Amino acid sequence: MESTFEKKKHIRFFTRILQILPSRYSLLDTSRLTVAFFALSGLDVLGALDALTDTTK
Repeated sequence: MESTFEKKKHIRFFTRILQILPSRYSLLDTSRLTVAFFALSGLDVLGALDALTDTTK
């Protein structure tokens, strides 16, 4: 079984995390800054910081 890296799905995941914290991650609400850091870092590694809208920035 060959696995592929789905870059677009990862970008969508990180941008969604920055917009609203999904309910399944509500326990992390006190760590929003940490979650935001890792989401931004993930977008940076993927070279997709430009995927953020002005509203999200």
